[in-house]
Amino acid sequence: MIEERDLLNANLTEMTKDMERLQSLFNQTRKHCTDQGADLVVIDSPKEQNFIASFTKKRTWIGLNDIEQEGTWKWVDGTPLTLQ
Repeated sequence: MIEERDLLNANLTEMTKDMERLQSLFNQTRKHCTDQGADLVVIDSPKEQNFIASFTKKRTWIGLNDIEQEGTWKWVDGTPLTLQ
């Protein structure tokens, strides 16, 4: 049981570090955008998503996150994610 507890604690520590790293990346990315008078994109429709996807094939940061509550996705403008 002690070994299992220690393994779970190690996994939790590693996952916490990963989460903090991703939050930091998100914050840095958004700050980079806002420093240039822009912001991360908010996608409001499938048509808009297709448009955005049409001009880049690289991985791209968008303004969607679940930082406030795990599993509750919101755009940078505070609106919730809706699937149409």
